[in-house]
Amino acid sequence: MQRPELDGALDKLSILEGRTFSAGQANAWFEILGEHSQADALAAVLAFHSKPFKRPAYPGDIKALILEIEGVRLRRCGTLEGNDEEWFHGQTSEVHATLRRLISTGEWGPDDYRSYRRSKLTLAQYLEEQGAPVG
Repeated sequence: MQRPELDGALDKLSILEGRTFSAGQANAWFEILGEHSQADALAAVLAFHSKPFKRPAYPGDIKALILEIEGVRLRRCGTLEGNDEEWFHGQTSEVHATLRRLISTGEWGPDDYRSYRRSKLTLAQYLEEQGAPVG
């Protein structure tokens, strides 16, 4: 997410907890949560306050809930593997990292992953064929 997008999650926290965040605090939250999506951050804030917590949320609390959300997506796809061509060219770590990012962020679901595997194309070829940016 972009830095301004984090403000939505912090606004929700402000409403739910009756506190405000300085620009410095918001920047610190962004350093911890910035690699994740705004939608997941908002869902994590709501999940945190859907439980009987008796304290304010901290960035680590929200990050842990985001990682749970992302973990569910990853588990739905099972073991992530590149297609054979990537194995032959030693591209497995890059492919695995890209697959993990696509799935954990929700850009891809299980059907997208299965479609890629059935295609027998390299991930770069598959993404290009789908009209998605490569990399």
